[in-house]
Amino acid sequence: AGPEKKSAVVTDRDRNITAYHEAGHAIVSRFVPLSDPVQMITIVPRGRAGGFTAYTQDEDSQYMTVKAMKSRLAMMLGGRSAELIIFEDFTTGASNDIERATKLARSMVTTYGMSSKIGPINYDMGEEETFLGRDFGKGRTYSEDIAKLIDGEVKDLLDEAYETAKNILNENVEFLHIIAKKLLEVETISGKDFETMYNKYMGIEEEETTEETIFEEENTIEETSNEENNADSTVVEKTEIDEN
Repeated sequence: AGPEKKSAVVTDRDRNITAYHEAGHAIVSRFVPLSDPVQMITIVPRGRAGGFTAYTQDEDSQYMTVKAMKSRLAMMLGGRSAELIIFEDFTTGASNDIERATKLARSMVTTYGMSSKIGPINYDMGEEETFLGRDFGKGRTYSEDIAKLIDGEVKDLLDEAYETAKNILNENVEFLHIIAKKLLEVETISGKDFETMYNKYMGIEEEETTEETIFEEENTIEETSNEENNADSTVVEKTEIDEN
């Protein structure tokens, strides 16, 4: 996303829009299935971006399922959805999101065979056919009817993702306000802090505390037992990886 531009002049209006836009991305990502965990959310300008949301991808996985790709589409459209819900209008800030989402949806249909109407057929023309404004029709090896079908399937995927994102944010608009206001206050939220805020919003903080207390009590009982038996012991410190 480029280096930070802390000296950049950003109006209060733009900061507010960016905060809700990025909060929208993060929240949709947290609620859809099979999504990558949020690594960081920031409204500090970088390059041409007014802010961004970073994710921790599973490096061990080589494949993506249809459900995972649909979740990613919804996440990509989370920013635009947040703008619509909060400001009842759109901005140009979602242009890159829309471009990336459209490319992903088209790849699902033409490259990965993920359309039930088209089936496992590759209709991907390749970048060389459209490079430097070459006519799409010249490189196309399929009929106009197939082209319309592809466009229809791509639109259906994007419409579904858009509705998913809007539904999630409408149902959790309070959380959207919480994250956006926090971003306006501190500018950057870490993945860990975002998860803490999510747990608090969902009311699962007490449950985690209870589990930690039980774990500590079990360790205390085990240590006491070892001392009473006068047995040699080795202290092992475990660092658990937060999968969320």
